[in-house]
Amino acid sequence: MALPSGIKTVEVTVGPYITADGKAIRGSVTFTPSRWLIWQPTGTPIVRTPIKVDLDSNGRGLATLMATDQTGFVDGNQRPVTDWTWDVTVTLTGVSPNPPGTSIVLPVDTPSVDLDLLVPTATSVGIVVARPEVVSVVGEAGAVTAEQIRDDLVRIGFTGGGGGGTSGIAYDTDGTPYLTA
Repeated sequence: MALPSGIKTVEVTVGPYITADGKAIRGSVTFTPSRWLIWQPTGTPIVRTPIKVDLDSNGRGLATLMATDQTGFVDGNQRPVTDWTWDVTVTLTGVSPNPPGTSIVLPVDTPSVDLDLLVPTATSVGIVVARPEVVSVVGEAGAVTAEQIRDDLVRIGFTGGGGGGTSGIAYDTDGTPYLTA
């Protein structure tokens, strides 16, 4: 089965891994997403399972992996998730010790990369963008402006507790609007 439609991928080339005298080394490279994800457009869960790429007789491999900074992924609470990482483990036949595991990012604007030239990064489960708890105010939904709230409060007869009604909007020193009575 293929990835859901709309997910952007990056082609990752691996190797060649060779010995000091130039002979190809067999083995595998395993890529594991750092977290569970849900592709929001289809609701498809993407389970945190390893993707194993076997190295060919020339010590090379190829993987097509999801870009880590694209929009469209959410967590189980439907909060947007970006900037997660791929955890990478290289296992080479007859080599001890194997290279240490690492983590990588795969930017959406890079269609192909060479694993051996990527700069390792700290593993990250991504950035979850919190959504506000309030999703409607006085019957308005979405990105509600102070002007909409004022107009709706006036429409329903809100007097601001002082009997004079709302008279306008003022702005805090940081630019946050608030209603004045």
